[in-house]
Amino acid sequence: MLKLITPPLRVNAKQVADPKEIIQEALDIQSMIMEGTVFHPGSKHNDCYAVAQPQVSTYPLRYFVLNPSNKLKAIRKEFGGDIIVNPKILLKNKLTKMTSKEGCLSWPFRFLKSIKRYEEIEVNYVIIDNKGRIKEVAQKSLKGLPAIIFQHELDHLNGKTIWDKK
Repeated sequence: MLKLITPPLRVNAKQVADPKEIIQEALDIQSMIMEGTVFHPGSKHNDCYAVAQPQVSTYPLRYFVLNPSNKLKAIRKEFGGDIIVNPKILLKNKLTKMTSKEGCLSWPFRFLKSIKRYEEIEVNYVIIDNKGRIKEVAQKSLKGLPAIIFQHELDHLNGKTIWDKK
């Protein structure tokens, strides 16, 4: 059974060779988010935008799952689906560097931290929707909150958390 690992693993996640092989696990992570079982009792964070697979597995793979909540429907639409596989940043618009206040489920009892992020990035990834359909996203521009979410979750896939950033 999957559960939130605290403190988190700090290792680089492995590429997903075949997205079909992770569909059930990813849907299980999505269920954990909806049921609230991903949140630590007494945590300062009882909601999230996404969960990176290494946050809940000792065999880390390069994907993250967006929160399926209806209130985040616009964010999932911006990404094109629910499960982001093998994400990469192709280009960062250096003119859009800004500070965001972020929390992290991996550190359930810590407050928000100010983090420098890019507000506009060009990315690519494979997407899986909540019905398990797979499609390739060749290149996509993300701006604002989706760009921040992407960078935060990518940090987890690279073995980092907000507490490793200056």
